[in-house]
Amino acid sequence: MTTARCNPLWQPIPCPLSDIEGLESWLGDMAAQGLVPVTIGQNFARFRCSQPKAVRYRLNAKPAPETFLESAPGTPDGEERALAQECGWYYVTAVGDFFLYACEDSDAPELNTDPQVQALSLRYAKRQVFAPAGLLAYWLVTFWVRYAMGVWHTPVIDFVELGWLSFCYLGLLAAALVSVVHNTVLLYRFSARLTRGAEPERHKNWRKGAGRYLVGRMLAALLFVLTVVFLYPLWYVLVGSISDPVRLFMHNGLLWRPLGFSLQGYRTMLQNPNVGIGYANTIFYVVVGTVLSIFFSCLGAYTLSRPKLMFKKLFTLLVVFTMYFSGGMIPKFLVVKGVGLYNTRMAVILPGVISTWNMIVMRTSFRAIPQSLEESARLDGAGDFTILFRIIVPCAKATIAVMVLYYAVAQWNGWFDAMIYLQDRSKFPLQLFLREILLININNANNAAGNDAADVLYLDTLVKYAMIIISTVPILCIYPFVQKYFMKGVMMGSIKE
Repeated sequence: MTTARCNPLWQPIPCPLSDIEGLESWLGDMAAQGLVPVTIGQNFARFRCSQPKAVRYRLNAKPAPETFLESAPGTPDGEERALAQECGWYYVTAVGDFFLYACEDSDAPELNTDPQVQALSLRYAKRQVFAPAGLLAYWLVTFWVRYAMGVWHTPVIDFVELGWLSFCYLGLLAAALVSVVHNTVLLYRFSARLTRGAEPERHKNWRKGAGRYLVGRMLAALLFVLTVVFLYPLWYVLVGSISDPVRLFMHNGLLWRPLGFSLQGYRTMLQNPNVGIGYANTIFYVVVGTVLSIFFSCLGAYTLSRPKLMFKKLFTLLVVFTMYFSGGMIPKFLVVKGVGLYNTRMAVILPGVISTWNMIVMRTSFRAIPQSLEESARLDGAGDFTILFRIIVPCAKATIAVMVLYYAVAQWNGWFDAMIYLQDRSKFPLQLFLREILLININNANNAAGNDAADVLYLDTLVKYAMIIISTVPILCIYPFVQKYFMKGVMMGSIKE
């Protein structure tokens, strides 16, 4: 055996991690070739060279966390390792939501002798595999609805032209969804066989699905490339906003780094006193609107999630009805004016204080909380408000964090209601002032002549980019604080066990 051969080797995994039987069979074949696994990732496995030997590998599902906010352990505890060693099995590494064990003794008993017990241990793994399918489906629906409604633009500037590239991205998302659903089906079929008491296929031909899995990896790589393509316009705008306006205007092609350095666009924006007024108003609308939206959404979701609510189906139908039908802009305007909200700050907040979709997601999350907690609280004399704010809300804080993000983004980007219901400029949000500045710069560029026209044109481009950064970056700063709750919050309550 050569020295190069003895160096650590990286091998692509020919089957999804949810194909437990195929992965175990493949690792056994690798051991027969003298390759022992060291670490196993999502796409590649790292091996070390050894003598060819017959080794059995088994994937044991990680134990499910006790609460929604905890994660599964990274390594098995001492008791689990001791029990495995008594049967002749030793721990190798963690593989996704599983622990990998190996055994070189052909006479040693199986790690899991009861298939039905093993099936019960797969619940957490099934939930983790199913979660990406739900998230991808959500993005598919969101993409299609927003594209069909034509809401991909902002009142400031359309800096991303979608066109045919959008449908390519949509197609790849659909392909990724099919791949995730396929992996989910594999895991559920394996669990179903174990539940029936059937023995796993210990010598499964993993080569049969290797080609299909490779195509799925290629689609994932292409999806990553398209994601970079979609993120590039934002990077272009960020770099362009701090570039020299003349060099930027004369530049053609891709832009990866600033062309010179200039903050003239930001100075022009910040010299306008309306920008500070708009920021203060927008922050007020975001904070107050988000607090009121979360409060009323929690009340509505808690009410609809109660199993003993009278006429629950009727109330749910009436709530869902508002997602598809509305009175229109003119009746809404007349209602706002009739109740005395016209030209007030509440006119921007109250008409859209509750999102039906967000409330339904919260209701689903509240229903997933065990009823025993509520029953115990009622035995101690707790009322509905106590149960809601001291039991339900803390248990569902992941979902609520995601709803905070949804409502805050909607309030930050809101401009249409303010344009209709507000006349007092001191109450305008930031978006309306940015739109006004953009229109003024365009008019100045059209009315200027000679060298002044060129200078105004150069500055206009820089101001556009500065507008986008000023109106986008603050709300993006919220994402890092709620990112860890996003997947958990949206998918909570979607898995039935």
